[in-house]
This record gives sequence, C-alpha cells and structure tokens, in this order.
Amino acid sequence: MTLNGKVELVTGAAQGIGRGIALRLAKDGADIAIVDINAEKMAEVAVAIEGLGQKATTFKADVGNRAEVYAAVEHAEKTLGGLNIMVNNAGIAQVDPIAEHRELRRGQARRPVLGAWPRETATLQHLVI
Repeated sequence: MTLNGKVELVTGAAQGIGRGIALRLAKDGADIAIVDINAEKMAEVAVAIEGLGQKATTFKADVGNRAEVYAAVEHAEKTLGGLNIMVNNAGIAQVDPIAEHRELRRGQARRPVLGAWPRETATLQHLVI
C-alpha cells in the first residue's frame, strides 16, 4: 500500500499498538501527527518516523477532552498541510497482575468510549470531500 502525500493523525501513538500503527503508516509513505499524553515517548516516535523519511509532529492531548482533540486536529492540519486519515487508537488498559487488580477510576473507564466522539467529530469536517 502506498500513502505518499497523505497525512495521518494517530491517537495513542506514543507506545504500544498506536506506535506500531504510526510507524507502519510512515513506512507506507504517510506523514504522521502523533497525539498522546506522553510527550517524551511521542518525541521518540517522531524521531523514528523522521528516520523513515517522513514528516512527524507531536501534540499532547487527552482524548477525553474535546477542546484538546480539536486543537490536535488543527495542529496536524496546519503543521503537516492537511489531514486525510485518523486512527482512533487511544485508550487505556489495566495490566496489573490479577492479585493486584484495582478498580478503574471513572475517568479511565470513560475515556475509550467517550473519547471517540470528539475525535471523530473534530476530524469529520476536515475529511469530508
């Protein structure tokens, strides 16, 4: 697949599956807007993407915060010159050993579900032809 000239925004792209998605899209030729809450790890992913010959930009945002999501989309569009695809990857996973399992905080449990709505509505106006 070739994504030359395309701009992709990937949420939760600082680590794990999101990082893998961002790197794969960059290998396929896309410029990547990395959105996450971990600035240090986002910077590492940006360096890796640039090492593949693609442009990368980072934006620290909590996907559960509507204003931050809209700002991330605007940043991607201004910095990379457009927006073609958005990957709604951000979420949380509780990976404690079962013996140490703790209840999820209310905000954590809501983020993957409610966080998708502002991400999708923020990008829709930029993706509709």
